[in-house]
Amino acid sequence: MDAFYRENPERLLTQPPEVCVVDADNPSIARRHLNAAAMELGSLSLQEAMIFGARVDEMIAHGVRDQALIERRGRIFGTRRDDKNPHDRYAIQNIRANLQHPYAVCADDGNRCPESTQCHHQTARSQESCKRQLTVIDRQYVYRDCHPEAIYEGPDGNVYKVTAFDDTARSVRVTRLPDDTLERTSVDESTAIEIVGRPQGERQLANGAVIAWGRVRVTRHFEGYKRYNLIPIRRCRRCKMTYDEDVTACKTCKHPTEMAYRQSKAELCAFPAPFTEQGFRIELDTLAAWLTIPTELEGHLNDASPCKLPGDQNGIAQFLRSPLPQGAFPGGLAREEEQLVRSYHRQAQAHARHSPSPDSITLYPGVYGQCLMHTLRAQLPEDRSRRLFRLATGHPADTDPQYVCRGCQTSVLFPALQTLAHTVVKRYPSVALGDQADLGAFATLGHSSTGGPTIFWYDTYEGGIGAAERVFAKIDALLEASQATLVTCTCTTIRGCPNCTQIAGSEQENQAVSKPAASMLIDLLRGQAPTMRFGAFIYPSRQGEAFRQYYADNEQVPGRQTDDAEMDGAAPVQRDPFELLRLQRRHHRSVLEKAFEVRSGEITNDLPRVSAAELQAAYLAAQRTGAVTDWALHPNMTPYEILEVLPDASVNMIRKIYRTIAREVHLDQHRDRREEMNRIMQIVNQAHEDIRQETETSDT
Repeated sequence: MDAFYRENPERLLTQPPEVCVVDADNPSIARRHLNAAAMELGSLSLQEAMIFGARVDEMIAHGVRDQALIERRGRIFGTRRDDKNPHDRYAIQNIRANLQHPYAVCADDGNRCPESTQCHHQTARSQESCKRQLTVIDRQYVYRDCHPEAIYEGPDGNVYKVTAFDDTARSVRVTRLPDDTLERTSVDESTAIEIVGRPQGERQLANGAVIAWGRVRVTRHFEGYKRYNLIPIRRCRRCKMTYDEDVTACKTCKHPTEMAYRQSKAELCAFPAPFTEQGFRIELDTLAAWLTIPTELEGHLNDASPCKLPGDQNGIAQFLRSPLPQGAFPGGLAREEEQLVRSYHRQAQAHARHSPSPDSITLYPGVYGQCLMHTLRAQLPEDRSRRLFRLATGHPADTDPQYVCRGCQTSVLFPALQTLAHTVVKRYPSVALGDQADLGAFATLGHSSTGGPTIFWYDTYEGGIGAAERVFAKIDALLEASQATLVTCTCTTIRGCPNCTQIAGSEQENQAVSKPAASMLIDLLRGQAPTMRFGAFIYPSRQGEAFRQYYADNEQVPGRQTDDAEMDGAAPVQRDPFELLRLQRRHHRSVLEKAFEVRSGEITNDLPRVSAAELQAAYLAAQRTGAVTDWALHPNMTPYEILEVLPDASVNMIRKIYRTIAREVHLDQHRDRREEMNRIMQIVNQAHEDIRQETETSDT
């Protein structure tokens, strides 16, 4: 928020003040005020009660049933409520979305203390009466930040570890860690959204996109957590470069550097017992706005596909570092062809030469839209494009396709959706003038109700608080503000930064974002031609080896295009839907849905490439084959068949599907078959352990 107003100071002084975004028709809110009005005024007539919305009759009936309201001779009488009792559904408490189900976070000094309703109120009085209490936070943030064994950064600036977690009493016990503790955790979460009933509003955007809003049911699963360490570095605030922790001044602009941190590779962890198999779950009946995007738009985003071949291997890097010959270009180029090569060289050279310091590496081209082959193919046939590439760079692209881009543009539709989901949330406070905590976001490549790639922005308050409706009404302004944020941010990586694309507390989603892909998608949604607005992408030199390995792996991918078939527009090869989904033909519906969710985020890195349209078609085809409903397991089934995945499924996918199956067969779901389900769960656990050990052995 601070960064936005620093870049747009005129908005601070000219826009209207923040509005109170509240859905007054939400029974969860209105019933409390109906009772309060009846209590304060002595009673209300049925006519007077009508100001509480169209569902007032339903609220009165429920209030009488719950003995919170009394109906007598056509008048409504209220009752006195305990606003200190978080379980009282008729008491007026905090209607902010970030404190609906409060949990007390307290210091664990080894002593037990009597718990009361006072524990869940963060007031001066409760702080004075209980010296152990650190803070009170909502359930959604407890599951995210204070789950069992979490490393929690408290409001006092200290670092704590969760030592005891009581979900029933809504209490969390923590112990303080040393100030120099660098270990951190982040939760592993998945979301599912069901649209309930017909949309309450709907309208068309450009290029076939549709924005709508209405009632939804949101289910959030907190399935485990990741453990990682913070690694100290230094960062220049002015030019965004990072250095080792002993570099005190920027090597480019000489500006003093500031302490910062990067993350080590994360270790996947399960919650301790008794939360290992089930984890935590939140179900929310609320309101949402959803944006559905035609899969046909995916092809318009190819220019944002990350470059997968090294410029130093195919001559591009040297070509851009060197001046072009004066006079006629060698090789007998036509005048138009020579102009094409010189124009690309002139526009690209400034970016490619930009190297802020010896401690950084410059990626140019960093995405396909910056590639010389892309420029040539836009104007010339494939064979002539490869011939010109050879004349310009010296690499024999016309006879040896190695290290030359050939059908390797992977889908960036999901990163574009994920990034747009984030930027709208980030711009919601400044454009829609509401509280960011009131709004959650979820993106998927396919949804059963919308039939296509969809972004949901949902109210995080039970019953809805009006935030989603504001997103629906302000979507044009939110898209404009999102584009401005992406374009004006000075960060230099494809994924962007916390100022433009990333949201705090969403570490998993922050890994699946793309600044250029989102910018091009916004162009399409606003009826404009998709434009590549970004220059060179600059990274710390320590990532150089990772990029080199990435390029080497891409070149060795089996089935890579080595001829002109794909470039000449040949029909793509039809692939088995279960192979695309990494799924066994014998599967349960919940496993299919989880596989589709995980693969949606993986296809960005798949070679041979998989499009969003192909993945969605595979999902629909798998649905038509039918899913099994029983959990009978046969003795001769392999561990992969038990977990219903193929051997080439990713570690992340196997882990998530294992947890999906664990929830399905948990004893709490089958109380009448406890012995049988306990046996099945043991088999599932052993299958997961066998695959884990096999994976570790192969890695070694």
